Amino acid sequence: IAAWWRKVNNSEKKPNPQQTAVIEAVSVRCQAEQAELNRWNGPVKNRRADMLSEPLRVCVLGDPGAGKSHCIHLLRSFFQEVMEWEHQTQFQFLAPQNSMAELVGGATVHTWGVIPIGGAAASSKHKNKDVDWDQLFENCISMRWLIIDELSCLALGLLSMLDSFLRDKGCARHPYAHRNPIQRRNPRPFGGLNVIFCGDLWQLPPVKEIPIYAFPLHKADGEPYTAAEQAILAMFWRCKDSKDNNGIQKLFELTQAHRSKDAWQLAMLSQDRNGAESWEVYCFIHGL
Repeated sequence: IAAWWRKVNNSEKKPNPQQTAVIEAVSVRCQAEQAELNRWNGPVKNRRADMLSEPLRVCVLGDPGAGKSHCIHLLRSFFQEVMEWEHQTQFQFLAPQNSMAELVGGATVHTWGVIPIGGAAASSKHKNKDVDWDQLFENCISMRWLIIDELSCLALGLLSMLDSFLRDKGCARHPYAHRNPIQRRNPRPFGGLNVIFCGDLWQLPPVKEIPIYAFPLHKADGEPYTAAEQAILAMFWRCKDSKDNNGIQKLFELTQAHRSKDAWQLAMLSQDRNGAESWEVYCFIHGL
């Protein structure tokens, strides 16, 4: 790990402190899991229900140009060079759409999670006992980390279905899948996988679907959310509730601009994103 950090910090794109904090959190978690699994895989008589700690569920959010893509690149480098893992085996990069998935060298949530297009078809598959789940089992055999990019485009229904598929099917027999792994009770979100959500919640929402940052009490038409959708909403909206241990545990906010160094342009973009463009900027842009 120390050798990898020396190489990264001496590179042309040295990570800033905010990006470093993300990688360090992942590094600490990987080391903790390695030690826990070594003990878990020892004599069965020594296993305890509290031996395996809670996986990470974090958000890495930031404005365009704040270095989220570089953070994803560093995560891939860390997993491959330090942990000596393979993409699609121990870690997987995902995104809501094909074009987004290609940018991070990953797969779509639908494809990797073996989730049919359309909420009705996905729900029907989940309830059908005769469905062949071999592909999802194969995807999850050694999986420990999911990195999901473009969070704003991720539909609430799709994320809730991924959570259900992993809990009930793909990761049901993983050691971390339950908080009581001996009796297989109290299932963890996403089958006990570590999940990193990356993106910018002020960008494009999912097409004709409900975003995860939607109003949490009821849908726009007044209809209630399903139980699975409510669980995902609570994960983000009630993350500071001490009674809910399924929430997002930490936010890593990237605020340092890397794509542009023009102070005026950055000020203008910030005003526009906040819907608070000054009269001076408005007049300049419109040639008044």
